[in-house]
Amino acid sequence: GELTDEDLDQCRALVLQFVSRKADPKQHFVCGSVPRSRACFRILRDLCNGAKGGAAGGSAADPARKAALEAEVQKLRLEIAQRDQEIAMMVQMLSKQRGGADGQPFIASSASGDTAGALRGSLT
Repeated sequence: GELTDEDLDQCRALVLQFVSRKADPKQHFVCGSVPRSRACFRILRDLCNGAKGGAAGGSAADPARKAALEAEVQKLRLEIAQRDQEIAMMVQMLSKQRGGADGQPFIASSASGDTAGALRGSLT
């Protein structure tokens, strides 16, 4: 089937992540389907041709640069959404823990300085 704009944005983000200096060279490149694989290769080709063109290929580099920046924005938005979900789950877990312990904190300190004993007491 034909890829949506969102699919293409995800492909751009995958390609940019794959070619970034931070990428793990041992990590496999997985894009999910043959059409997405083809799109990723086209994006990679366009990035390479734009970088090789230099000053003479300035008009070709601008769309590639714009696409790269848009893909980076999309990737960062996805990361933020994932972090928001993780934070919401942690807050929910802490709220349940506090609600189930009659208002006592999850980890309590004891006056005697027995931190391990205080931790065991809060878990039982």
